[in-house]
Amino acid sequence: MTYNIMAEYIDYTKKFLQELLEEYFKEQYDKEIAKEYIDTYIDARYSNYGGNEKQRVFYRRIYSALQKKSQELEYNADEEKHKIIKNMLETFQYIFYIDFVRPIKIELKEFINQMYEKRIEKFEMKRDGALRDNLYKMIKNFREEKEKYLKSFESEDFELVITKYPLIKDVYKVNLKYNFKLPYIFSSQAIEDVYNENIVNEDKLIIEYLMLTVFNIKMILDGKFNTQYLIDFPMSLFEKTKKLDQALRIINDPIIQDKIKIKIKYRDFIIHRNEIYELMKSGYKFAVIIDDSFIISKEHIKKLEIFEFVILSKKLEYYEEFKEYADQLENLIIDEG
Repeated sequence: MTYNIMAEYIDYTKKFLQELLEEYFKEQYDKEIAKEYIDTYIDARYSNYGGNEKQRVFYRRIYSALQKKSQELEYNADEEKHKIIKNMLETFQYIFYIDFVRPIKIELKEFINQMYEKRIEKFEMKRDGALRDNLYKMIKNFREEKEKYLKSFESEDFELVITKYPLIKDVYKVNLKYNFKLPYIFSSQAIEDVYNENIVNEDKLIIEYLMLTVFNIKMILDGKFNTQYLIDFPMSLFEKTKKLDQALRIINDPIIQDKIKIKIKYRDFIIHRNEIYELMKSGYKFAVIIDDSFIISKEHIKKLEIFEFVILSKKLEYYEEFKEYADQLENLIIDEG
């Protein structure tokens, strides 16, 4: 079984936020207002969307998106709803701590006590004897489960090797390294050969996609959105529908697709162009490696703009000729390898 980790992670967060706000506001809870805020928060928190781009502090950037939403809600709502709109906006200052945007520097029970007192003193809501305990259980479980979920994909047998491409900002190549030991009767070369055969490549690809997706989620949690990662993709997967679906399902999420690009050789693109076009329509993004099957012309180079990146090796026989024609390409990566 494989997972769409990002989608599951966000769905779990959205469900929790709805339950938290419903529990916290009790009879004042407004489902539609909560949904508007939660959707706005998720977009800003996990996609870096909707906030003030000039604001460099991450939680303030998220809050700016929520403030915009608050103004929109107040403009479109009856005056009697303005109070809950303002109170719910203010409550997201606590959610930043609960959802790991900002660190909680006091004991969790003291943090929840502050939430509880704010509800009474600022929001003028009545006391609720069971609320503090309920909030403590909900928040403690939420934070523990989120951390446990990501840790469940960690492995001591494998690790990601992430290497920056030269001369281009925030773009990295990714490989999966194995750390497990095999019996000494096998030579290191024999192990490498087996490890890199198609059947093993397909299986290790699933591990790589899982680990890289989790790695990207952790980067997003820290407010880092600009990095791009280029991953391998054996063409033999096109002959194995079930395994192809397993691998692609892991990165079948717009947030992850924006950060992870599938790397293919140009000759493989020519053979599988119909399948690749369909994957592009579904949101998957590709980087193409130029090889000796590419016919150099300005017209052909112009068509490469459908790819997120074009990778050109300095070892390619006609490297200089291609580079001369490729001035119009803004997404060109020069690979030293």
